[in-house]
Amino acid sequence: MSSLRYRPPTFTTLEDARAFLAEFLPKQREAERLAKEESDGILLKPGHREWELYRRLLETRESEYSLSLDRALLENELKLVIGKADGLEQVATWKSHEVKKFDEAAFKLAEPKFFAAFVRVSLQRKFRLQ
Repeated sequence: MSSLRYRPPTFTTLEDARAFLAEFLPKQREAERLAKEESDGILLKPGHREWELYRRLLETRESEYSLSLDRALLENELKLVIGKADGLEQVATWKSHEVKKFDEAAFKLAEPKFFAAFVRVSLQRKFRLQ
């Protein structure tokens, strides 16, 4: 069995949560810092550890996707029960509310000079599995 076998974080105590965050947060901050840097065009060769991380990530994404479909199905079933009502007492609400959204495409068409004046170019890195 691999030493990298994935175990989802379980927090039964405050110390468990602190231990997880002590490992997670520095890695998260470093990944965020690297995301702002320009990549150098080099493709590295993966070793055993990287292949194991890749395998685990595929499994995790598959589980996450399956759970998201299950969640959507369950939510949709409750929404169908709710219908046009505001919700189910002590279970869920599904109330209507207005949302204002900026129509960027229409603004760009109507005011191209103003639009161009406020466009900022930024560097991003997209993480894609192969």
